[in-house]
Amino acid sequence: MTDLTVPRTPVDHPARVPALSVRDVSKSFGGLHVLSSVSFDVADATIFGVAGPNGAGKTTLLNLLTGFGSFSGGQVLVHGEDATGRDARSVNALGVARTFQNIRLFRGLTVQEQVEAGTYAHRRASLLGSLVASRSDRSDRRASREAANQALEVVGLSGRGGVLAETMSYGDQRRVEIARALATKPRVLMLDEPTAGMNEADWTPIAELLERLRSDGVTVVVVEHNMRLIERCCDRIAVIAAGEVIAQDAPTPCLRRAEVRRAYFGK
Repeated sequence: MTDLTVPRTPVDHPARVPALSVRDVSKSFGGLHVLSSVSFDVADATIFGVAGPNGAGKTTLLNLLTGFGSFSGGQVLVHGEDATGRDARSVNALGVARTFQNIRLFRGLTVQEQVEAGTYAHRRASLLGSLVASRSDRSDRRASREAANQALEVVGLSGRGGVLAETMSYGDQRRVEIARALATKPRVLMLDEPTAGMNEADWTPIAELLERLRSDGVTVVVVEHNMRLIERCCDRIAVIAAGEVIAQDAPTPCLRRAEVRRAYFGK
């Protein structure tokens, strides 16, 4: 529907390289082991969930995968290309975008301006060209507007570009963040608790959005506590507890395993 997405191919094709491969990723702070040998593959054009109790290491893992932090061990591949130890800008250049657990919007900017900010990595004009409004700069600005408009249409906020983002509802601000990530034209989109604090009326549109993105060929990795969303949307999940993967499977059988129930609820 837009050039924000890539054509979908069957995820079980034997020759397909995983969109994301996480291999024995570890992270320690001093003597504290936050992640220990975390491994999983995410098939192309699927929704993969990362679940687990508070303090399990889920956000730390997402930070490492997106260039926010240093590895203590392991490797990450994005569509077969090594992303281990790259900074956030370099990881984004591989086609990875993310949102954060706490909403990170720029105060005083409109929805349109917030989303256009996500396109700056694709700008070709030099600083001087921007200052003198060169042909390349004008082309960049048109492309940024078009990409932002497309992203806002995808998340259901078309026509609201002139609204100050900080005046919108919590759920709509989340969608602005997702639109900003989509404006980078990612192949892999990583979301850190996108429905945190939402009731069902608020999170259902987010679930529908994730399903549309998958249908359009975007690979989605979602860290989430909302088990209803996990079961509805995810093709596979990994459950992390105390920094280790304790189960991987389709959502429903995975969440029913005894070791997973113990991790969430104790004995």
